[in-house]
Amino acid sequence: MARRLSEATGTGVAIWINMQAKLDTWEAENMELLGDPIVPLPL
Repeated sequence: MARRLSEATGTGVAIWINMQAKLDTWEAENMELLGDPIVPLPL
């Protein structure tokens, strides 16, 4: 998909891959956790 977007817009593939990675990171950091709360493991 990144390659198709880059060809259609005249940009580099890396731009689209980086944007997807940033979106994935943002979604993971801002998602609402469902179910039981996460308990840290004792070290």
